[in-house]
Amino acid sequence: MKKVIIDLNSSETNYEEFLLGIEEFLKTNTKYRIVLVGNTLQAKHILSSRNVAFSYIDFYDVKETLLDEDNPTLVLKEKKNTSLVKSIELLKKDDEAIGLVSAGPTGGLLISSIFHLGLMKGLKTPCLSSVLYSFDKKPFILVDCGANLELDVNTYVKFGEINSKYASALCSSYPRVALLNVGKESRKGNAILKNAYEALQNDQNINFVGNIEGFDIFLNKADVVLTDGITGNIVLKLAESMAHGIQDMYTPLIKEEKRKDVDKFIEDNFYYSSKGGAMLLGAKKPIIKLHGKSQASAVTICINRLIEINEGLSD
Repeated sequence: MKKVIIDLNSSETNYEEFLLGIEEFLKTNTKYRIVLVGNTLQAKHILSSRNVAFSYIDFYDVKETLLDEDNPTLVLKEKKNTSLVKSIELLKKDDEAIGLVSAGPTGGLLISSIFHLGLMKGLKTPCLSSVLYSFDKKPFILVDCGANLELDVNTYVKFGEINSKYASALCSSYPRVALLNVGKESRKGNAILKNAYEALQNDQNINFVGNIEGFDIFLNKADVVLTDGITGNIVLKLAESMAHGIQDMYTPLIKEEKRKDVDKFIEDNFYYSSKGGAMLLGAKKPIIKLHGKSQASAVTICINRLIEINEGLSD
């Protein structure tokens, strides 16, 4: 039976909130096992108190945790017995494991995925890909969202290829790939962006539609938006910040009976943290970087997304 591995220790929320999301998934699951890596005594106590059967759960007890303030390179030596590293090692060893959900530090996940799991052929680093929604509620992928602060031309192309496959499984049979730039013309941007434009245009595995400007990101003009990790992270957090601001400004002006509907629309479509997490793609198996303070619903979303990707790529 296929398995999804969960790194329990890395959550900033309490265990109960994290396990509620797993409980929700198990209510309808009959095809996948959940492997819980972390403080299993506490996990068993919480699940038992909620009358959750262990029929589809495996437990792997680990006490150590990689913290946000830890140097991520510690996963190679001093912190190799943390739940994050042990989860990735299990992911590599178990042929039935399809992916990992972890709220651990991005740097630790990045380094551990490279050295403990391994990368797809031709890649030097994984990418962090977030699913956002356009104004007409269509999903699209923003990559990179903070894992790689600088990209070379070859990496832009490789990220375009693997995220095209991700988009094919998630939202579009023939995904449009665009390069985030300061203008639509091919001559715009610095030397790397100009060369990346040409390389993407010449790649037969990518449906490249050219440059895209910040104004157009949420207008459903691309299914994959490529950028470096600094710009992507800024776009991601700015979008949610704007959504929060608009919500705070205009919700008081809306009739009370409509406020919940408006709040839900904004949160569902423009709060990236409500979508669970970002996909770390490029390692030999997918990893979802869950927001550290995510609620139960986000955990359930992440598990189901791994399954969607696994089943989509298997078709």
